Amino acid sequence: MAVNRTIPGPTLFADWGDTVTVHVTNSLSTSLNGTSMHWHVIRQNYINQYDGVSSIAQCLLAVGETVTYTWKATQYGSTWYHSHWALQARQGNLGGIVINGLATADYDEDLRKMFLNDWDHQTVDELYSSAETNGPPTLDNGLINGTNVFGDDDSSSQTSTRFNVSFESGTSYRMRLANAAVDTHWKFLIDNHTLTVIATDLVPIEPYETTVLNLAMSQRYDIIVTAGRADVADNFWMRSIPQAACSDNDSTDNIKGIIYYGDSPSTPSTTAYD
Repeated sequence: MAVNRTIPGPTLFADWGDTVTVHVTNSLSTSLNGTSMHWHVIRQNYINQYDGVSSIAQCLLAVGETVTYTWKATQYGSTWYHSHWALQARQGNLGGIVINGLATADYDEDLRKMFLNDWDHQTVDELYSSAETNGPPTLDNGLINGTNVFGDDDSSSQTSTRFNVSFESGTSYRMRLANAAVDTHWKFLIDNHTLTVIATDLVPIEPYETTVLNLAMSQRYDIIVTAGRADVADNFWMRSIPQAACSDNDSTDNIKGIIYYGDSPSTPSTTAYD
């Protein structure tokens, strides 16, 4: 599943105080699934009908039908939208929301939403059916902003590409992280870089620094990363590590993106913080 043919779907942008109007059309003509769209933690004061929770706030949107959602951006920061029917959100029916407002620390560039997902070669519906009788499954892989390789870096059978971001020394970047996993608690880090946390779950906070950030399912953090480690290496791993105490994944050490200084990315040789 996808929104506007991409996983994650397009990010919605608004300014603090705006009225937001979104038209959603159900085009799931192959699977013949109903759907809905929920605006995660967006306040729906006196407009519960626009909350998008199927069977509670609205009926399912049938294939071929369109519904218009309208809500007020009374908060600011980073959140996400997703289907609120069955497990569609964990199959890719999701996207980011950025409401421009104040920030508790300065930065130069906004890298916008960055989703951390677990992923499997079976559909989430198939996984759910198996989990009912066999317990939580071991998932195949994970994605950073909708992409990741499958297979080892030294394997000729490796497929797909890693998420990558170009850094320029001296520039500070805002990343808006969201854990959109179905069954994974993530540990997020960038080798040799410090993360300055400035917001969580649409709440601005007093900035603090860390090298590792834990994200529970559906949790969001806004961080600032200052590029200044080109003296160490040209390429660094961005790691999204599943926590084995909470769930199982066959690609625990290979859910990674690349931060690079220079013209193009290459495979990093950096190591993670302990």
